[in-house]
Amino acid sequence: MADATIKILTNADLTAILPVLGSTVTQLADRYELTLPLGTDAGEADLIALVEMSIAASGNQAIDLDALTDIHGNAVDLAKLKAMVIYHDEDSEASAVTLTGDLLDTVFGSTFSMSLPVGDHLSFSRRSAGVTVSASSDAVTVTNNDAGEIATVKLLIFGTSA
Repeated sequence: MADATIKILTNADLTAILPVLGSTVTQLADRYELTLPLGTDAGEADLIALVEMSIAASGNQAIDLDALTDIHGNAVDLAKLKAMVIYHDEDSEASAVTLTGDLLDTVFGSTFSMSLPVGDHLSFSRRSAGVTVSASSDAVTVTNNDAGEIATVKLLIFGTSA
């Protein structure tokens, strides 16, 4: 079986107009790639789950990592979280969603709250040890900030069964 892979590509152009020198363009191009070989040890993952949701206007949805299914619909017993991508779909009608929850508090080390505009994503990894999924660190809540539109959000979750 092939390795589970998350690839995130970042490209940016910075244009500065200097009166004396004219216009200059500095290109920044970085490629960030995370590869998780199949397994349950440090730096590995053996479970993948995809959560797709539509959230009503001004509504919210909590995702419990203790109650996931894999991409084939089978129950996932996630012991450790290795990586996650939360994507506010570019086709979403809502302008932004807010991310909160005890899992994010555990990952980022404080009370976490982040607004995610349409088309943006939050991704993180804890490849080596992972984040232990427990009753006190197993939920991500996505709140639709728009009072009149539906939000479309996807979560891609990589972890281990042990």
